[in-house]
Amino acid sequence: MSRIAYLFPGQGSQYIGMGKEFYDTYPEAQAVWKLADKVLQNLYWQDKREAQADSGHPYSMEQLTFEENPYINITEYTQIAMLTMEVAILKVLEAKGLKAEMAAGLSLGEYGALAAAGVMELPDLFRIIRMRGIYMQEAYPEGGAMAAVLGLDGDIVAKICGQTAKETGKVVSVANYNCPGQIVITGEADAVEAASEALKEAGAKRCVPLKVSGPFHSALLKNAGEQLAEEL
Repeated sequence: MSRIAYLFPGQGSQYIGMGKEFYDTYPEAQAVWKLADKVLQNLYWQDKREAQADSGHPYSMEQLTFEENPYINITEYTQIAMLTMEVAILKVLEAKGLKAEMAAGLSLGEYGALAAAGVMELPDLFRIIRMRGIYMQEAYPEGGAMAAVLGLDGDIVAKICGQTAKETGKVVSVANYNCPGQIVITGEADAVEAASEALKEAGAKRCVPLKVSGPFHSALLKNAGEQLAEEL
């Protein structure tokens, strides 16, 4: 008999309409969106629907995830939207009798894996992720960036990031070793851009900016990590 493992993605893979077919088709998925919306109403959106609508900010999980808006790529919104979608699909699979023997995730996706493992109650998990997104956004609200470097050895990427950081006096470093030939770098936006140019000159096939609003997995978010540790 085959063994099942669930893998959950992180930020950068979000898009408007993600999970919409599940929402429209399965009550289990819709219930997750409704639960996340209820948690956020109590935590953040309470008594703000009208003001949020007038300002153009999202005021419900459905509006954030399914309707065109720029906030889907802003960390404090992206994370809760991604996790809601991941848990919704998880609950549909579980309702179909598919139970994973193991689960893992990349960055934010680790919290989807925690949901699959039953480590935390969903209301607590949604609240934690909402606060995680806020802490990360507040720690470095603008000027941060990440990029995927394709076709270059990790040691070379790390060396060039170090050289760029020294030359610019700004933060840029390796964030993730995704797989051989795909390394993610992170840091201050202009330093990431400078490193990307140097990496392409060194032989990288491409340096692809990621759809994120901050320098995740970098020393710039140390304070956010400390705040989240207290929350946990």
